[in-house]
Amino acid sequence: NSFYRNECLEADHAGALEVRFNTSIPGGGTQSRINGNRFVDNSGDHCAGAVFLERPSVAGTTFIAKLAVEGTIFDRNAAANRSGGAVRPEPGHRMRLPMRNHLAFGNRTLIHPPAGSLTSGAVLFAELDDNASARLINNTLLDNESAESSSFGAAVHLRTLSHQSVAGVHNNILIDNPADGGSGADSDLFVDGNTNAQVSVR
Repeated sequence: NSFYRNECLEADHAGALEVRFNTSIPGGGTQSRINGNRFVDNSGDHCAGAVFLERPSVAGTTFIAKLAVEGTIFDRNAAANRSGGAVRPEPGHRMRLPMRNHLAFGNRTLIHPPAGSLTSGAVLFAELDDNASARLINNTLLDNESAESSSFGAAVHLRTLSHQSVAGVHNNILIDNPADGGSGADSDLFVDGNTNAQVSVR
């Protein structure tokens, strides 16, 4: 599928594709895939530029939800006044998010007056809740750019909210992803949050 020049103007949604898990589903969990798509020139104002993924953290949720995003091209998507120029997942309790074999270039975050909040992660911004995980594997990210006043995580910004959060960045190529509206130094990857979380970069 190709998602081309879609726009979002409502907070906490997405320019092109939005996936929300139903936490009331019983059983052993879900296995979902977004595979082999192309997202081109989509945009969001206070929402994700191309893709928004969410699994709310609801008390009593016990099953694992897995959503694999694979083999996708993210080309010149943008988020204004919001982090996550291409993809913004909010993985709640017990969600697994592997992202593999992507090509992402020319994505960006922007600040439009009145200035919004944090605007990092031109390709990916993710906040990992209790016992949630995100893994980036075998991706190529180049020439992505974060907004003015954002000095870190121009391509990828992962935030661990719990000591049980898991963030992994393995075997990726990250080249020329400048921060601060393109005028800053390259800042390909930034991981922050709970210092006891499991973080692996190799």
